Amino acid sequence: MHIADIHAGAAGHLRSTGEDHIALYLAGYFVECNAKAVCLAKGRKPSTAGNAGHDLVRLIELGGSHLSDLRPEWRHFAQHRRVDLRYEESIPSDVDGPEVYAAGHSLGSHLARLANRQRKRSRR
Repeated sequence: MHIADIHAGAAGHLRSTGEDHIALYLAGYFVECNAKAVCLAKGRKPSTAGNAGHDLVRLIELGGSHLSDLRPEWRHFAQHRRVDLRYEESIPSDVDGPEVYAAGHSLGSHLARLANRQRKRSRR
């Protein structure tokens, strides 16, 4: 099991217990881990320090995807991810939790598939 999968599982559990703000934060972490996995599978070293290490747009593009090619909800998630949710006590009123969570989980799963496909190609 990969660390990204652990974050996705924890996010699902937290969401079921009403801890939506932390679930949403972990969904973002799930996306970040898988975006970095795509980069590494393509032989590109993603930034792991500072804000650049959390910049989903930068990571996704470094992995070879164009933001304009993503589904609108995925693009919105990547552009508006909030790492500060880990410090909140609830989801801020300007964040549509369930919709954004679903988009993040879906984007993270998409990136995991891309990383797996790239790794398989590299082994050939």
